Amino acid sequence: MFDNEEQINSVFSQVHSLSAVIAPDEFKTYEELKEKLERVLGTVGSTSTAESVAEDLEEVPWSNVNTASTASEPVIESAEVSAGVSASSEDDAMDYFKKLAQD
Repeated sequence: MFDNEEQINSVFSQVHSLSAVIAPDEFKTYEELKEKLERVLGTVGSTSTAESVAEDLEEVPWSNVNTASTASEPVIESAEVSAGVSASSEDDAMDYFKKLAQD
């Protein structure tokens, strides 16, 4: 990779230990994983409770990302307006689907 030992040592000094990340106590046990899988798949006789759903949501790392900001108007509606879709063409489309539903 490098011809110079100084460059090799420089790169090696930047290496971080992963032992804290891959430690056995950072992972769930087989029994915990199996219980959660059965709960999610519904293969266990019991149904999910509000507590179990809340517990599952707490485990999702992205569950609280960007919850405060939402669009003031639907993105699809604004895209249709910008694409030049008129109200009459929307009505025509709805009439077409109503006709299909009646057949």
